[in-house]
Amino acid sequence: MVSLNFILLSLAVYTSAVRSSPVDGPSVVASGGRDGGRDGGRNGRDGDRDRDRVRVDVYMCIDKNFSGDCTTDKIYTGGCYDAPEDFRGRISAIRNDDRRDTECTWYKQPFTLNRSSTAQVATSSRSGFKLEAWLPQNWTGRFLSTGNGGLGGCVQYEDLDYASSLGFATVATNNGHDGMSGASFLNNPDVIEDFAYRALHTGCLTHTQVETLRAIYEPLVDAAGDLVYPRLQPGAELTGAPQTYFTGRPFGAADWFKYAIFNDSGWDPLTLEPADYVLSSALNLFNIETFDGDLSAFRARGGKILHYHGLADGTISSENSPRYYEHVSRTMGAGPAALDEFYRFFRISGMAHCGGGPGAAFIGNRAQSVADLDPENNVLMAVVRWVEEGAAPEFVRGTAYVGGSGEAGVDFTRRHCRWPRRNVFRGGNYKDENAWACVE
Repeated sequence: MVSLNFILLSLAVYTSAVRSSPVDGPSVVASGGRDGGRDGGRNGRDGDRDRDRVRVDVYMCIDKNFSGDCTTDKIYTGGCYDAPEDFRGRISAIRNDDRRDTECTWYKQPFTLNRSSTAQVATSSRSGFKLEAWLPQNWTGRFLSTGNGGLGGCVQYEDLDYASSLGFATVATNNGHDGMSGASFLNNPDVIEDFAYRALHTGCLTHTQVETLRAIYEPLVDAAGDLVYPRLQPGAELTGAPQTYFTGRPFGAADWFKYAIFNDSGWDPLTLEPADYVLSSALNLFNIETFDGDLSAFRARGGKILHYHGLADGTISSENSPRYYEHVSRTMGAGPAALDEFYRFFRISGMAHCGGGPGAAFIGNRAQSVADLDPENNVLMAVVRWVEEGAAPEFVRGTAYVGGSGEAGVDFTRRHCRWPRRNVFRGGNYKDENAWACVE
């Protein structure tokens, strides 16, 4: 399946030059400027009025075969548009590229764009297809793939616009050719094959690839089928991959087996097998395992546990924390209400390993992740207040900054829920923490 890199089109409209798009995926970029845009003119309009308007040039950046070689074509040169006070949402534009097949009139239709990504994929030396995906700000969690009638080979922008306006993430394709006729099929079976199925991306993974993915996203078990470790949260592998999986070197945990379990500096991590997990657990050197489910002594001393785990943790599976919580619950014979007196667990959506990630991950758990020292916004001060004042935290508020840097200002905040509750989107602006509710 093609992975699309969505970007907010209007983020770049105030720059005076085209910004390069990321090389790891296709994207749409835009450029523009104040007072009439790059040409510095006012298009015959009053200067004061133009200071509140922007000129928008829309470009489409196509990363062919996702190789990283990006060719940029200008598909629209705009006039001036009234700029909203916070120009980060929708903009209107018109596709008007005369090089398109004249039968594809939708390329000349006005459309409203939130986030879009376009890919052009070569299927052979003489064939290929285009697809475009729109991701609206008011996404409802629904996905729609649009179809074409007859021999249609046009991306139907009115369908993309219609569906995305209703909150669908929507994808459309040209089926491997531009135009409404089958002339492209003549003497070219590759184009016919695109039209038959390849442009719809069915069967994009081989059987071996599918089995590999299943193995990656399944729990790790030993030879007897007993659980060794929970599965990796899908998507979490991306947050730690550049420092771990993509380096081509064994992860640091291999040293535990090499130097502690086997006491053999020549041990090869590639020889690790299920029996080694059993051996490591049986040895339990100096009682190093931290899976004791009886916390009675800790509770009796008045101790408090504020347990958090980032759901985008690519190093330690976020599935292991609820597993431990339930282990404590069973061992102590205590449900959530009883455990809440001294032990509360919070899942932090979008947090990578101990911090970072695309979510509201600044929770005050370390120096690099401090928003402020208010117990409502800082887990360290929250547990201090819990121990010293008896006020238990009902949620953990996280902060996300623009570009991940506090210097750029707050992007959004989120109240992370106490287990076993989960965050449910209620509608509205997804960056508004009040648009989310903690439910059982």
